[in-house]
Amino acid sequence: MIGVGGVLISEKKFPGNRSIGWAKKQEILLNCADEEVEQRMKEEVDKVLKTGDSVGGVFEVVAHNVPPGLGTYAQWDERLDALLAGAVMSLQAVKAVEIGTGIVAAGSRAHPYMMK
Repeated sequence: MIGVGGVLISEKKFPGNRSIGWAKKQEILLNCADEEVEQRMKEEVDKVLKTGDSVGGVFEVVAHNVPPGLGTYAQWDERLDALLAGAVMSLQAVKAVEIGTGIVAAGSRAHPYMMK
């Protein structure tokens, strides 16, 4: 988990390869890479739960050892990014999917050499 409500993990606190041994943890609350931040996230959820409201969150999915050429760039219905986005968007509460820097890139201006 990257963030819940106003509680976000600092990018500096991510481990180098972002791999965490969650299977070895005694209790998995929100799968945050930082246990202290994870506890603050839980407190945020508990606080909002008492009011009967809900809170949003951000999570990251990382795939390791993906073979080159998986998916296709030509067929829209076989593109890996489209299949992953569709799978994540099928979760009832998910409202957005970002691949790479998609959301930041969408708000950026194109480079001049791309405008020719």
